[in-house]
Amino acid sequence: MANSENTFGDRLGRARKMQEIITKFDPPFDPPNTALQPGNFDAFLQLIDARNTLVATAGPADSAAIALHANWMETIKSRTTRVVDYVSSNEAWAQFFPGVKQAADKVRSYHPGANKKETPASPGAPAKKKRKSGQQSYGDIDQWFEKVIEAVKLVPGYKPKPESNIQIAQLTALLADYRQSNKDAATTDAALDSSQRSRKEGYDGAAGLRAKMKAIKKAVGAQYDRKRPEYASVASIAL
Repeated sequence: MANSENTFGDRLGRARKMQEIITKFDPPFDPPNTALQPGNFDAFLQLIDARNTLVATAGPADSAAIALHANWMETIKSRTTRVVDYVSSNEAWAQFFPGVKQAADKVRSYHPGANKKETPASPGAPAKKKRKSGQQSYGDIDQWFEKVIEAVKLVPGYKPKPESNIQIAQLTALLADYRQSNKDAATTDAALDSSQRSRKEGYDGAAGLRAKMKAIKKAVGAQYDRKRPEYASVASIAL
């Protein structure tokens, strides 16, 4: 079954329905695998619910970190343009302008790359996780912005007003903020990836939700007979 945020919730809902049903059997449901007993199965469903919550929490945190990262990128581009304008406005700095502009052009023309088409994986090989567009820039634009700062340091008398936000100290602080945002976005993405993998294992792993629900159906059929209402009540629940 294909998984999406909605289907994960639907599947857990069906599992809870199954748990409620087997709890009411008389005589009590007593499968040979104790993990399938109503109380233990209920505890497992609580674990699945906790993993869903982790994903639900990690997702927005990751999106927020990537959005902040993109905002810092646009700020760098804007400040870079102002640096170019400031340096080019003084004819006495003409010999230093090419060095500033060369690095600045790399910054201003930079765009996060799209996901490249990759050769399909061999049958049975795990699919590679696609990088979000915001992640493409990790460790790229900041290198060119650093070159802008180094080029500006060579300009004698480069002393813009503080309110311009393009003083060397201000540009250096911006670079540090951007690099920290890279680290934050990488951290939140790793957390999201880990929680998604854990949830997927909980649902579809060898001892996951689907396997347990399938085993419960077989155990009910064995204990009560497949022709009895007990089996019919769980057999119709989709896995």
